[in-house]
Amino acid sequence: MNPDETFVNVEESFVNPDESFVNPESFVLSSGKKPPASGEGNSASKKWPTAKEIFDPQGAFLPLWNKIFVIACVVAVSLDPLFFYIPNINEQYKCLGKDKKLRTTALLLRSLMDLTFVIHMAHQIRVTAKIVASEQVARRGKADWLCRRQELVRAIPWFSILVDFLAALPIPQVAIGVVFFKRRSFEYFRKMGIMTSLILFQYLPRVYRIYVSYEELTRIKRWVRGAFNFFLYILASHVLGGFWYFFSIQREISCWHEACQRSTENDCIATYHFHCDDFSLRNDNMTSSKVKFLSEACPLDPRNSTRFDFGIFVHALKSESIPFLQKFFHSYWWGLRNLSNFGTNLETSNYVWENCFAILISVIGLLLFLYLIGNVQTYIQLATTKSEEICQKMMIKDLEIQLWMSRNGLPDDMKTVIMKNVKQRLEQDKDADVENLFSILSRNNRKSIKRHHYYKKAKRRR
Repeated sequence: MNPDETFVNVEESFVNPDESFVNPESFVLSSGKKPPASGEGNSASKKWPTAKEIFDPQGAFLPLWNKIFVIACVVAVSLDPLFFYIPNINEQYKCLGKDKKLRTTALLLRSLMDLTFVIHMAHQIRVTAKIVASEQVARRGKADWLCRRQELVRAIPWFSILVDFLAALPIPQVAIGVVFFKRRSFEYFRKMGIMTSLILFQYLPRVYRIYVSYEELTRIKRWVRGAFNFFLYILASHVLGGFWYFFSIQREISCWHEACQRSTENDCIATYHFHCDDFSLRNDNMTSSKVKFLSEACPLDPRNSTRFDFGIFVHALKSESIPFLQKFFHSYWWGLRNLSNFGTNLETSNYVWENCFAILISVIGLLLFLYLIGNVQTYIQLATTKSEEICQKMMIKDLEIQLWMSRNGLPDDMKTVIMKNVKQRLEQDKDADVENLFSILSRNNRKSIKRHHYYKKAKRRR
């Protein structure tokens, strides 16, 4: 084939070679294909998706919703530990107070995030109903409502619905916003232990939902996968730091109750719930005597384990009076530090649940470490396999590009530039059509090739 035939009407298309290189459509390659137009197929104005498009299982909105839902799950799990910082200890009156601004903020954000789980449940049911109806019409030619209902019941992903339902239960709102501040007897500690276990349990469906939704996404960039692995580590530190602070408050209140139970002083028994909103705590004589009594019974500084051993929670109690942000980062640093060393530096008391918490820190740290190592090994294997595949494809493309350049009369020094563009295309998991190289070359490279062909043809005609 004559290389002059690979380009059509070059001289008529360009008055100035530098101006001609702006229009890549003026060249038709030897295959007769034109590079696709950059804006072809895109509408001038984007419209909001209709209900039909939203619930279309094959539509473009479903992948977008999956991404939105993953982000919402990540935000929801990150906001949950804020509930643990709502209670605080007033050391001046030795009573339990609350951060009302933080409580309002946490309740609003948590309710908003729970709404996404409800929407996701409805979306799953609606999409499943759409699929069942389409399959029924394809098989029978019409939709039978009774058969459709039976098939829908069988087709609905009930396990996924159950996970979303458990993740959306308002357990922190009830446990910390209501139950925690209503203490009237020692029966409270048993109930609070159950509620705390439920709060911890709810992280399982929430984290599971993040993991499953994340794995369902396709064409995720490498840095996103790396950020997800790092996020799990950050999230675990954030949650453990919040639990550490929350448990420390429970331990101090437990110490107060035990001290009052052993005491015969009526003023201590009368204020059994130790709530800062109780105006009886403002009685100067009663308050001073009670504060002195509780300070001696539950000493923090210096630490006295013979009276009451706070174990790993003593440092959290010493940070009670500092502002929220300092308290938050102090707790987060505690979680990150002990998760990194698998909790080996923790000095616990003989309290059973404190030791269980320390064991949990060690186990979570070990599991995250193994998960990270496993992902690194998988990534190395995939990267090696992909590199070998690219090398094999490059060997094939090298011969094809050499033939293409020979047919079109291009010099060998342009081969390096073209091969670089082809390799970048293959690394992005996209096919490189050698017969239509203009579709993968950059603007400057297309200009260089067209400039070379123009001058070469002009030189021939002299």
